Amino acid sequence: MENRSAFALYKFVSLAPDKTIVCKVVDDVLSSGCEVGALVNIIRPTSEGSCAMPAKISAIKDNGRTILLVPMGRPTKVQRRVFPRVIAEGGVKLKLEFDNSNSLYKSMQVYDISGGGIGLTIYSKKAIFIGQRAKLEIEFHMYKNKVQARGEVVHCSQRNQGSREFLIGVVFVQISEGDQEVVLEFVAAEMQRQMVAGKLKEKSISAAEAGEIEHEEQPTQPACEEQPAPPAQDDQPEEDEQQPDELPLAV
Repeated sequence: MENRSAFALYKFVSLAPDKTIVCKVVDDVLSSGCEVGALVNIIRPTSEGSCAMPAKISAIKDNGRTILLVPMGRPTKVQRRVFPRVIAEGGVKLKLEFDNSNSLYKSMQVYDISGGGIGLTIYSKKAIFIGQRAKLEIEFHMYKNKVQARGEVVHCSQRNQGSREFLIGVVFVQISEGDQEVVLEFVAAEMQRQMVAGKLKEKSISAAEAGEIEHEEQPTQPACEEQPAPPAQDDQPEEDEQQPDELPLAV
């Protein structure tokens, strides 16, 4: 489920007689925009991509862990790109086996992943072409079960001319709903982890800058000592009286 400013992963629990949809949180609550009356999109993965349906939050329970939704329209098919995509900073292992003989590669590294596909850098002796099909086995450090899927190369480019390093994008053409939910859970958890890590880093930098500014603003002469009056001919402002530079505005 998502709105314009936030994303959270909930699972369907039950459907009330009045068509109200009851959902419980899987990973982290929808903190931003989660209020009664807010409009959200319910995104459900399917074997052919995903479908979306507009809904309105009618009730919130357990501090956002349980929400009640009222459908506001009919489900519509959407493109795969609707899945949130996250850069994989470790935690993802991939085994790739192309349908043709091009299954031997020197090394491979996952770049990013979403519920609709995966991007990776691969070193291959043979060229890789758009349209090639492959079998994928994805392993996440936070889950025991491995995700099985079939994919198709939809993007392929060489990093440098004459290089055997390829940047490819593989879209999932066949994946079970259970395996796709595992991918979505990982994406949601990784997005939350990176967001928290980014906020902590920004907070640390801001604290360090504030300490430097406070140090610069300390007076250079003790306030309790009287200084002799300067000669009239040297009546110029001292350098210590210059105002500190303005701070950059936080964006």
